[in-house]
Amino acid sequence: MKKFRVCAFLFVFISLIIFIIVFIGAYFSDRVDVYMKSKSENYCSSLVSDILREEAINIISDDLVSVKYEKENVLKSISINTKLVNSFLKNLNDSLLESIKYIEDANIKIPLGIILGETLFGTLGPYFDIDIILLSSFKTDVFTKISEYGINSSLFELYASVNFTIRSMIPLREEISFIDVSFPLVIEIINGEVPRYYYNTNDIVPDVYDPN
Repeated sequence: MKKFRVCAFLFVFISLIIFIIVFIGAYFSDRVDVYMKSKSENYCSSLVSDILREEAINIISDDLVSVKYEKENVLKSISINTKLVNSFLKNLNDSLLESIKYIEDANIKIPLGIILGETLFGTLGPYFDIDIILLSSFKTDVFTKISEYGINSSLFELYASVNFTIRSMIPLREEISFIDVSFPLVIEIINGEVPRYYYNTNDIVPDVYDPN
């Protein structure tokens, strides 16, 4: 009986040592990095995308972009309603500032199963909390794209963007992520050839709105 207890104790002790070694190796593996970054980035991107979409709906109208032509259907200018854009960016910034508490209070967890092996034990607990800290302020902006579309036509696109940096943390681990979210405000087909002076060496039209 005494021999059995000694063998059982040794078995449990050795198993515990092996588990600790395996756990430490898995805990600091790339798999945990990928899971932690993916969960944090997806949560923050989804939250900011919803805010961006809600604010964008309020300004999307025919007055946002004006396209003027000269004779013979030659494009003269593309102008953006800066008053609407500036109002949109202000409201967007206000909404994003209110969302900070949702980012830093996010209920995101990583299961022990992911640490030990994502295939066999992927959903097994217990769970470790993933803490998110906003490292930079939200930077909001608008940018444009113009690309060829069919014959003698161009596709004009106006986007709103939000970018920021977060730190995702679990005990003894942290990952830093740069998040960039964009949403289309205007997508319009412009008839007529785009004048050559709009193009740079890469055949990409520069931004027509400069907040600076």
